[in-house]
Amino acid sequence: MSGIVGLLRRDGADATPGDVDAALAALAPRGPDGLRSWGRGPVALGCAQHRSTLQSLRETLPLEDREHRLAVVHDTRLDNRAQLAAELDLEGRTAAEIGDGELILAAWRRWGERCPEHFLGDFAFALWDERERRLFLARDPIGVRVLFYAVTPRQVAFASEIKALVALPAVPRVLNPDRLAEFMAGFAPDRTATFYAGVRKLAAGGALLASADEVRALRHHELTLPEHVHRGSADDVAAGFREVMAVAVRDRVRAPRGVAAMLSGGLDSSAIVSLARTPLREAGALPLPVFSFAFPHTPVCDESPFIAAVAAHGDLEPHTLDCDALSPLDRFDELLAAIDEPFNGAHMPYRLAIGRLVAARGLGVLLEGNGGDAVVSYGFYFLAELVRRGRFLRLARELRALQARQGMAPRATLLRYAVTPNVPAFARRLRRALVGDTSRFPAPPFVTAELAERTRLRERFREFWHRRPPARTEREQHLREVVESLPGSTFELTYARFAVEPRFPFLDRRVIEYCLAVPAAHKLENGITRMLPRRAFAGLLPAAVTARNRKPNPAASLVVRFFTVDLALVEAGLAAARSPYLDMPALRVAYARLSAWSHGHPGEPPPTAIYLEFDQLRKAVVVARWLRATGIGE
Repeated sequence: MSGIVGLLRRDGADATPGDVDAALAALAPRGPDGLRSWGRGPVALGCAQHRSTLQSLRETLPLEDREHRLAVVHDTRLDNRAQLAAELDLEGRTAAEIGDGELILAAWRRWGERCPEHFLGDFAFALWDERERRLFLARDPIGVRVLFYAVTPRQVAFASEIKALVALPAVPRVLNPDRLAEFMAGFAPDRTATFYAGVRKLAAGGALLASADEVRALRHHELTLPEHVHRGSADDVAAGFREVMAVAVRDRVRAPRGVAAMLSGGLDSSAIVSLARTPLREAGALPLPVFSFAFPHTPVCDESPFIAAVAAHGDLEPHTLDCDALSPLDRFDELLAAIDEPFNGAHMPYRLAIGRLVAARGLGVLLEGNGGDAVVSYGFYFLAELVRRGRFLRLARELRALQARQGMAPRATLLRYAVTPNVPAFARRLRRALVGDTSRFPAPPFVTAELAERTRLRERFREFWHRRPPARTEREQHLREVVESLPGSTFELTYARFAVEPRFPFLDRRVIEYCLAVPAAHKLENGITRMLPRRAFAGLLPAAVTARNRKPNPAASLVVRFFTVDLALVEAGLAAARSPYLDMPALRVAYARLSAWSHGHPGEPPPTAIYLEFDQLRKAVVVARWLRATGIGE
């Protein structure tokens, strides 16, 4: 996980390596293998290098191709290196002999701006073509690696982190009030927007082509439904899924500093850990260090029996983190400094602590199970297909089984997953015309009435949801869930503070495309969700893990800590805040109400309504603290 930075002067002046030194210094934690900069003509590039693959040991960044007058800086792990080496002119050398930077340069010489279409893996890179006088930025199709950029009349600048970008004098530090309001209301109509008005995130599967005269956004890849659906029995499809997952894991254990993995005891992380044993055994790299969350004082959050069952298969080095000792605001300022923006996820202090533990072991890569839920799919929208096919007996059986196994109320399940997706669009429009808007605006969003009005918050919230009609099929819903759950940047930025690179096998493009072609009937059977991985990993995982029906929720521990350990911090923040953006009286009332609930129900998992309001309150505290720490304004 290298950190990259650079700029293109558009005003006719030359750039120097020193122009990016301040930005590069902000990326220093990412660069255990050194900070270097390069400049020629109107361009300066910099890299805080982390050699996280064996091939990267041969490469020093920024990398220059003097013969063809090209230069590249990248944060990349290419997984189809042998295929690229066979297609490109590498003067007889094999892929094992060259780094990813050389492959990117060779691909640019062959395919130009279409070169990212040929890459498989996680990447963010910037390439300067001196002959064409063009700067090209690209990000992988899933968006695992992150890249921010800013365009001004004088320059185009980019960096792996916002803190590096705003360290450049030409990039303004101005608040984006629309994004702040959207964050508090819980929607994101533009996934490239940031809390900084002049800073954008390069879209997943996106690219940017910049010169002195123009700046043009491009797309090299977009996730779509495969034309085909897997044929064969459920067992055959599951076997194919296991094969593609094994390849994805194998491609992600390449690391000179050693690999660790998260192990929650759930299907996803347990499968990754179990599949990693084989390539690591071949490399003589066992035991595999695994890190797990523990909740010794909150039994409803505990997953230790499942973790122990996986560890009993051997070849693991277990480590645990006492999450009951952490709170939603633990090391709050350190998290804000890492992520640079207000963030979702009350559990992020857990990730910060894990990153520190992994780094203390001298390890550079952490395998994570993130994305598994969306990529595999729970299969609930199969119920809508049963309605359309007239298979009402099967529908009734599934509803009864979901109630028995998952505790899902049949009437609510029927309405949400079977009836609503089958309501025609004209009927939805007619209902809105007759009874008015039915989209549920979050209550309360805790923003001032003035901010809500000038950002048109309620109107944009309705527009966002009304332009998203319910998916009609399980496959349509599956694609939507995958696209909407594509990684943001919080995990990468948090772990980057310790030069630890997270890798996500479920976010491998091959895995995603395979799962999107799985028939709906193979996902939900007899009230059992996620049947694909349950079948695929039967025998590999303990039966107790493959038979799990529900996930423990750390909400009980989080809420208790928020209203006990964080009590002084929250109260001080609410008392001192004088924000023109947050409705402080409403926040104080909500805090008093939620605090009373917490003290009256110690150790209990909060009802959904209570947890949602707690999370809104936590987000407001995050925003207030971030505004105060940065001093940013409009």
